[in-house]
Amino acid sequence: MLNILLTLGVIVLFYAVALILANIVERIRTLRGEELNYSRNNQTHGKLFMIYGLFFLLMCAFSLKYMEFAILPTPASNWGVEIDKLFWVTCWITGIVFVITHVSLFYFVWKYRGREDRSATFFAHSGKLELIWTSIPALTMAVLVVMGLKTWFNVFPNKKTLPANQLTIEATAKQFNWMLRYPGPDGVFGKRVISKEFISADNELGIDWTDPASHDDFFASELYMVKGRPVHFNLGALDVLHSFYLPHFRMKMDCVPGVPTGIGFTPTLTNEETRELLKTNKHWAAIDPETNEPRYMKFNYELACAELCGKSHYGMMMPAHVVSQSKFDEWMKTQKPFYEVNKDKIQAWLAARNLTASAPEVSNHTSFNFEEVMKMGIDKDAVYETDAIEFSSGSSELNAKSKATLDQLALLLEKNTDSKIALAAHTDSDGDDAKNLELSQKRADACSAYLLTKGIKSDRIAAKGFGETQPIADNASKEGKQKNRRTEFDFN
Repeated sequence: MLNILLTLGVIVLFYAVALILANIVERIRTLRGEELNYSRNNQTHGKLFMIYGLFFLLMCAFSLKYMEFAILPTPASNWGVEIDKLFWVTCWITGIVFVITHVSLFYFVWKYRGREDRSATFFAHSGKLELIWTSIPALTMAVLVVMGLKTWFNVFPNKKTLPANQLTIEATAKQFNWMLRYPGPDGVFGKRVISKEFISADNELGIDWTDPASHDDFFASELYMVKGRPVHFNLGALDVLHSFYLPHFRMKMDCVPGVPTGIGFTPTLTNEETRELLKTNKHWAAIDPETNEPRYMKFNYELACAELCGKSHYGMMMPAHVVSQSKFDEWMKTQKPFYEVNKDKIQAWLAARNLTASAPEVSNHTSFNFEEVMKMGIDKDAVYETDAIEFSSGSSELNAKSKATLDQLALLLEKNTDSKIALAAHTDSDGDDAKNLELSQKRADACSAYLLTKGIKSDRIAAKGFGETQPIADNASKEGKQKNRRTEFDFN
């Protein structure tokens, strides 16, 4: 604080000295009887302003080039591509306006400087000019707002259109770290009770330990997501306003105490794939003097807080990982439920309040044993690939690759007789919305019909079409459209 006050004091003193010197020069000129040549001074100042303007614009261009290394790499999420496109459109429009206005500013100071051979023109009003400079910015803003709303509605779809195989994670912010809760193998979060009875230093979220669904929930010290699998975050905060920020995925949402928020997307690039992309970046390919290795070797996605939440705000960073489904399952196996690790303490807490933890309900559901089914020739990673079931444009006909994937799914269902499958079909953005919704339902039904031919009973299959509402890639490219013409699945 003292350094800031000293710096401000020096600045004030500098301008005070400059003002005193200017007054001294003016008094000396008056005593000598010299008349100030305003025309010559205006010309000098106009030229200096033009030189400064040129220097200013050159420095702006230089700073863009100099800081080029700090630009975020290729977006690692489906919505990140769309958000980046919106960002660059905005940058180009505002950048062009910035250059035009500043060039005009510096030029006008010189062009219309005061001169002895001309006087200022009185110009009070021009309806045409005012209409132009009001209409053009208004239309430009309207275009940007419409583009922004379109992106907004894509990022925040109706809850009725949520993907069938979505991974849900609970992220709660507090000063100064993140609390990530995963629902465990049952896929269901234990209930939370916001009351003094349940919230304590050992149970900050107020988890209801009498709810059997809470017994397999676990907390993670690092964020793990699956490539190609939609993920949704239920967000909250315990103390002040925080902001859930995943810069490499272009995702950000405020965490507000007492007000649940949420955000979702589909990861499209693993950490390793982004490292490969960074090899072509001169900054990231340079050797790090601390490790004697290229900088990209240490690159990782990160979760940060984008809200100034206190003195240790800078420390709210957590490593984030995007992995394949098989690696995610392996990681899940290494995580221990919070209830299991703290069972004695929780039991004592329950006993002190005359509460009893209900035993988990006994279910006939049999989880998939991939070790056994892989012996039958089933490729687990291939089954979970997002492009495992794709269609040609405007078609609901299954190709050879899709049939091969469905054959593997049928084997999984045969092996696990108590499990069911949910099929969610999608289209690209070409054509009418209603027709796309109808086409996606036909695609879902085609997958369902194929499984029926393999002996899978209809009551074990749920098929639904979502049309073009949930793209995982940019529909502007041929490759992106192909990725969006897909069918996803989940087991329960």
